Amino acid sequence: MAPRSDSTDAPFGWSYNPSTWSERLWIVGVACLGFAVSGYLALYQLGWVEQVWEPLFGAGSETVLNSFLSHLLPVPDAALGAFAYALDAVTGVIGGQARWRTMPWMVVLFGLAVGPLGLVSVLLVISQPVLLHAWCTLCLFSAFISLIMIGPAMDEILASLQFLRRAHEQNRSVWKTFWHGEAIQHRDASALEPVQPPTRETGTDSLPFEGIWNHLLVIPLGAWLMAAPDVMGYEGPERVVDHIVGPLVVSTAIIAMAEVTHSVRWVNVALGLWLMLAPVLLNYGPLHIGARSALIGGMILLLSFFKGRGRERTGGGWSRVWTTPSPTSTLTTPERQWKKAG
Repeated sequence: MAPRSDSTDAPFGWSYNPSTWSERLWIVGVACLGFAVSGYLALYQLGWVEQVWEPLFGAGSETVLNSFLSHLLPVPDAALGAFAYALDAVTGVIGGQARWRTMPWMVVLFGLAVGPLGLVSVLLVISQPVLLHAWCTLCLFSAFISLIMIGPAMDEILASLQFLRRAHEQNRSVWKTFWHGEAIQHRDASALEPVQPPTRETGTDSLPFEGIWNHLLVIPLGAWLMAAPDVMGYEGPERVVDHIVGPLVVSTAIIAMAEVTHSVRWVNVALGLWLMLAPVLLNYGPLHIGARSALIGGMILLLSFFKGRGRERTGGGWSRVWTTPSPTSTLTTPERQWKKAG
């Protein structure tokens, strides 16, 4: 894997710079799309639009958008979603291409805007079939938008947290660094320089979907769990389990496709195991429903267990945030440095 063209000003040990416009602008664009969708739904909830577009689920959107869940707060939930998407877009465009070290506070704010929005969206998706017995197409689309932003946004946060960790190791004020950043990277013996990977990888292009193919296969399995109770018409605990586990499986697979969040795949390993055990523990009714659950659970478990080959180097990952490399472990050759950083 040859060094990426956006590796200028990359953090120590990284093969790319997570703050470049090419890394951020598409997230901002997706956030703007989410703002438009949520804004449209909010207009319906506020009574400014008489009908809401629903191509798949009949009156499902009206049921969901007019439910007690959508009006638990003084402001409709879609309006809050629109505000969150707007915050994502604004915090995504502020700062230059080195903001992971010049504006750490903005990067963290960006992550706090993106992350909770996705998690809340998952809970709202689960509530649709479990509590309201209805689906909302645009609500599902909005949730999908919020989820695909999480993984790509986390790499910039990781770079800033590693930068703050390095400031602590160099006896510089973490608080001051967090708010004011620094114009240059302070080099130290424990920091791994961005180096070219070994010769055997140089010039080798990554295969399409390399490292994420297993998650791409998991997503339709989770989507089927979401749809199966209505398609096959079964009730009981198996219906509730599938409606809860399905969105969780899809969400986890989407987030796990990003390099810095691939470890969340273990959530799907646990969910797959639960699907295998649930027919016995909850005494599913029809035998074929239990067998189907165990089969899908086993497939999700096996596919999620596979880590895949890393496509990028991220300076030691999340462990670098709370650990300090030993000076004796600092490697000198490109081959050994690449192994350490990867």
